[in-house]
Amino acid sequence: MTRSPSRDRPRGQTTLDFAIGISLFLVVIVFVFSFVPGMLQPFVVTGAEHPVMADRVGDRLAQGQLGHPEEPFVLENDCAVEFFNDSRYDDGLGSPSDCRYDGNALHERAGVTNTSNLNVTLEGNASAGVAGSTTLCWDGGTDSLAQEASSDCGDSDDVTLTTGGAPPTANDATVTARRVVSLAGEDVTMKVVVW
Repeated sequence: MTRSPSRDRPRGQTTLDFAIGISLFLVVIVFVFSFVPGMLQPFVVTGAEHPVMADRVGDRLAQGQLGHPEEPFVLENDCAVEFFNDSRYDDGLGSPSDCRYDGNALHERAGVTNTSNLNVTLEGNASAGVAGSTTLCWDGGTDSLAQEASSDCGDSDDVTLTTGGAPPTANDATVTARRVVSLAGEDVTMKVVVW
């Protein structure tokens, strides 16, 4: 004797029903984990603009803002030194009128928005006996370059040629752009760090 299912009696879940249900559930879960982060990505702040910003700041400073556009990569002594003279901007004196940058804050002088941290440093081999790169200083007494760590740098009229916040030393992401420029007849490296 065989039983035939009656129409008014509910039937139980079959293996096929279970397989279809689980498959649909897994497809929905995969869809949610795959597409929802992509839909939210335009609203997430990333550092994708940092390489462009570092290159743009390096180019602008090296090719005209700190020098003359007709002589790219040759910095004018007075404008370059005053760009790095943070005490001038702390006192509210602003940018020198004969230079091609304006503003008190570094991001204003560099011509970028204040959405990222920025550091600009001039490094070089100021003497033949120094290995590697060192931060430079403008010796106001002799109007020449010196190493920041030397005894020539430290007087009140000397300017350390670095400005902006200190770049992170931990595993934070930074982007660095370097430009070789000439200052006071010496080749130096301008390093722009954005984070």
